[in-house]
Amino acid sequence: MRGNRWSFFWLGLTFVGWAILSIFTLYIGLLWLAPYIMVSFVCFYESLSNNTNVSKVEETNNPISEE
Repeated sequence: MRGNRWSFFWLGLTFVGWAILSIFTLYIGLLWLAPYIMVSFVCFYESLSNNTNVSKVEETNNPISEE
């Protein structure tokens, strides 16, 4: 996370508006918002760790291989 804390802060800040909107739906919106936030944080972490490249994952998970 060294050098990327500001980016992570902004990523979290982008969900504040959605969280406020979910309050108006009596928190029902959080059923979809909470997993979306968690997946966004995981993708952010994976992009920093350089262990998994999203394009490589999509290529390996493709059941239809072009021969």
